[in-house]
Amino acid sequence: MRLRRHRDLYWNYADCEGNNHNWVYTYTIEYEDFTMPPDAGSTVECFSDVVIPVPPVVYDNCGMLITPTGPSVENLCRLRRHRDLYLNYADCEGNTTTGVYTYTIEYETSPCRLMPDRPSNASAMW
Repeated sequence: MRLRRHRDLYWNYADCEGNNHNWVYTYTIEYEDFTMPPDAGSTVECFSDVVIPVPPVVYDNCGMLITPTGPSVENLCRLRRHRDLYLNYADCEGNTTTGVYTYTIEYETSPCRLMPDRPSNASAMW
């Protein structure tokens, strides 16, 4: 019954002659959009320190746990200073929200140190 959007209650009225009529009362269940915690993030020194964080616990407005899908990852370039992980949450009615966890990469040492040496005839910086 959790996923039904309507619930009907039936009453039957009968008189002493055997005449009867049904009366129906219908509940329409509208799941309101759920509330997400604020987006989060952290700072790491190196790209290799980026790990998938534990996703926040989110409940729909009826108190049912919503399990996220993902994460999907963007900004995979090693020289970017941010890496975003996206978690998608959806309740049984189709209300959806995407949570974002952003890693800020603050290199203590040059990121070029992590790359192989360039040939001496290379004309452009990485």
